[in-house]
Amino acid sequence: HNPHPATPDVLRDVDGADIDHSNALCDGSVAVFSHRGNLGLPSDSPVVTRESLLALARSGVPAADLDLFWTNDGTVFVGHPLALQAHLGVRSVFDLSAESLEQHAPGIMRCDRMLQLADTGSLNITIALDLKRDGEADHRARLEALARQVRAHRLEQSVLLWVSSAAEAAELQEKCGPHFKRPML
Repeated sequence: HNPHPATPDVLRDVDGADIDHSNALCDGSVAVFSHRGNLGLPSDSPVVTRESLLALARSGVPAADLDLFWTNDGTVFVGHPLALQAHLGVRSVFDLSAESLEQHAPGIMRCDRMLQLADTGSLNITIALDLKRDGEADHRARLEALARQVRAHRLEQSVLLWVSSAAEAAELQEKCGPHFKRPML
């Protein structure tokens, strides 16, 4: 039991000693990500659109974590599948066709269009992409295809790909070549 719980200005190191950071300034050296690309507004929707991504870029946040999923016809979209399912009242977004999803969620951003938008410089933020799974089938192949798309758009320095382990990262790096380097944050 710690008689002195940490406060926002006092953290504890692994030995329990106080680390005072109250005078530290946030000088931009720490990468800060917007989770799921949210702006933190009451109007935020789990439906990620071109307009919401551009608003995110204008907000000044340097980086965003964006979830991806694929529909039953293989089209990859931006958005968190569970949040979208709850928002849209559907059993599984993985079971919808791209056409059906776009009818349920007008303006929802396809991954290829998001990468095109990033390629034009309109987003100007670091993007971490997390390709969500609907089981293990095809996930590795879809992740490799996503890596090839990132490379085709020359976005290796501004787009990160989330993977489940260091082993998976090494395999993807080996298959996709040396072009994927540590991005500038």
